[in-house]
Amino acid sequence: MPSLDSCSKPSSEEEAWQNRLLSNIHISDEHLNALLRLSAGSRDERGYIKIIVTIRCFVPQAFEDRHVSDELAQDIFNLAIENTVKEKLRSIESIHGYG
Repeated sequence: MPSLDSCSKPSSEEEAWQNRLLSNIHISDEHLNALLRLSAGSRDERGYIKIIVTIRCFVPQAFEDRHVSDELAQDIFNLAIENTVKEKLRSIESIHGYG
């Protein structure tokens, strides 16, 4: 997990947008537990890495509070976050016509 020091500082406009996005991300325990029972998940590599790193930078406590230490569980937890971000991005793009 990258430390806060390893994260590049976003512009104030980008940071405000990211904070609005992050404030709307909620992963329920039930959703996480269901995902943890899966053995694999498909990922697409189309450019959500920056936002995932931003989530790790801005809300590292969210990862620690889940006590996810097993490598597979961590991967699936990351996938749950990634999918939630994608859903939120699609919603923002459809409302505001981005992309």
